[in-house]
Amino acid sequence: MIKQEALRGQVTRLTKDLDAVEKRSRDSNSALLQRMEVQDAEYKQIVANLKKLNDENTRKLNEERVKTNIISIVYYEYVA
Repeated sequence: MIKQEALRGQVTRLTKDLDAVEKRSRDSNSALLQRMEVQDAEYKQIVANLKKLNDENTRKLNEERVKTNIISIVYYEYVA
């Protein structure tokens, strides 16, 4: 009988420990998911900014290329 009570006490303690570990696990999982969502949003914003910057730089380079072509044409017409 005494041994049985000791075993019940151990089961109760182990059950409480297991519940605490499961709660910590859920809390950690929740925190990691929130962090992942924030990082994903930051990543998407960075990618969008890089695409915008790339488009802007491409436009500027094309404008510069057109200007250079026009200057070359005008120069060669002047020289010729």
